[in-house]
Amino acid sequence: MQTDYLEISQRVLGKLQHNRGTGDIHDHLTLDTWEWPQGVAVYAMYKLYKATGNKQTLEDMRAWYARHLAKGLPSKNVNTMAPMLLVAVLVVGVFAAVVANYYYSGMRSDMTSKANNGADAFNAIAMGSYSAYYQMASSYTEEFEDKDQLELQFLSSTGMILASSYSRLTAGLRVDTGDVATALTEGRTDDYLGRDPVTGQTILSVCAPLTFDGRVVGAMRYVTAMDNVNQRILLTVLAAAGAALLCLGLVYITSIVFINSVVEPVAVVTETTKRISGGSYGIQLENRYEDELAELVDSVNDMSEKIKQSEQIKNEFISSVSHELRTPLTAINGWGETLLAEVDQGGDPAQLRRGLGILLKESRRLT
Repeated sequence: MQTDYLEISQRVLGKLQHNRGTGDIHDHLTLDTWEWPQGVAVYAMYKLYKATGNKQTLEDMRAWYARHLAKGLPSKNVNTMAPMLLVAVLVVGVFAAVVANYYYSGMRSDMTSKANNGADAFNAIAMGSYSAYYQMASSYTEEFEDKDQLELQFLSSTGMILASSYSRLTAGLRVDTGDVATALTEGRTDDYLGRDPVTGQTILSVCAPLTFDGRVVGAMRYVTAMDNVNQRILLTVLAAAGAALLCLGLVYITSIVFINSVVEPVAVVTETTKRISGGSYGIQLENRYEDELAELVDSVNDMSEKIKQSEQIKNEFISSVSHELRTPLTAINGWGETLLAEVDQGGDPAQLRRGLGILLKESRRLT
């Protein structure tokens, strides 16, 4: 089976090498041009050489490069869709960053407000002992109303979870994220966005210090998983990317239609001007266009008609001049032969005089 593939590849490449096509720069059925389809074909030649070891294929590939390098590299061809695609990617990227920042900032602000208010309310209650603090923490977590969206944790001064609205199984675990360290060591509220070292989930947490007699005795911490938020952000970004791709598609289709509406008439006008330059004077284009293209076609038609008229005037002038020259030349030629015969025969002087007069008269007409 592999041999069959190789034989087919060799036959196809052979036909490409011997097919000269139209010679147009966009002719993709020949190897005589330098375009990306020809590059794919040359790469296929290389793969064929690697598979078969055929030295002739390698020589053909080297000859192709040498021939085209001798002609010179083609002019730069900028893909107009590439900058637009880059702009679309940048716009979608900036939009994604703005959306993510909007969601994260809103959640961070809301959770920080909850943590500060909760810590202030909790600090306002007098606690005489550790057991009182633990009982109050357990009561708060059991009565917490937003447990479906947030997890409320109470931590000890060493960062150990004393009570949690999520599960009692987390009690006794130590939390060492940045927000907890800031709240316990610096006595100020801080937030953390990243992976939870306990569950491995991406979380957003806000931790506020709890104080008693001017010293930090623990912390109140709000935690929420970011999976749903990240999924919502992803869906929003995908929707934006889809809209951007739709816009690019519309722009591409519009540009293709616009280019064809311009390139096709220009190609027709170019072909007509070539025919005019080749001698087809008076040829007229059907004006099916508007605006500038209509003016261009009218100008070409007018030019063609005027060239035809000039050509007719020139031909008529040449014909008239030829006629005017033919009459005196004929007379001069005829009388020259007559006088020559008279001289040979010792002719009449009056006849010679008359002939010389006619010759002088006709020669003056030529001047």
